[in-house]
Amino acid sequence: MSKKKQKKASSPIRVGVWIFLIMIFTVELLIYAWCRVQHTHIGYKIANERVTQERLLSLQKKIGVEVAHLKSQERFAQIAKRLDLKTPTADQILTLP
Repeated sequence: MSKKKQKKASSPIRVGVWIFLIMIFTVELLIYAWCRVQHTHIGYKIANERVTQERLLSLQKKIGVEVAHLKSQERFAQIAKRLDLKTPTADQILTLP
C-alpha cells in the first residue's frame, strides 16, 4: 500500500513537470514561428527596397541626361536664335574685378 501512496504522491509532480516541459516547448515553437515570420517580412522589405533603389537609379540617370541636354551649347544657340540674340561686340563686354 505504501507503493500506491508513493505513485499517487509522485504523480502530481510528474504531471507538473510534463506541463512545464510542454509549456517550454510551446513557447519555443511560438518564438521560432515569430522569427520565421519576421525573417520573411524583412525579406519582402529588402526586395521592395531593391526595386525602389533600381527605379531611383534609373531616374537619376535620366535626370543626368536631361541636365546635360539642358546645359548643352547647341540648346543655348537655338534659344538665342529664337530670341534673335547676337554675339556681343568687344565694346559691349564688361570685365568685372
